Amino acid sequence: LHAQEAGSTAAAESADGRRVTYVVRRGDTLSDIARTLRVTVASLREWNNISGSSIRAGQKLVAYVRRRS
Repeated sequence: LHAQEAGSTAAAESADGRRVTYVVRRGDTLSDIARTLRVTVASLREWNNISGSSIRAGQKLVAYVRRRS
């Protein structure tokens, strides 16, 4: 993972899990990121107001990931 926590809001709890900020790298796709973070592409789109599949390197995406037990 190359998700990073950015400030206190990044660690905030949500009904969906722990909030993390993911910085998009060159060559990343929404599918790749979703697989890495163990979330759905639909969730990534919803959390980040993305209607298509267009993302760019350096863009920050928010995701809510489940705690691993």
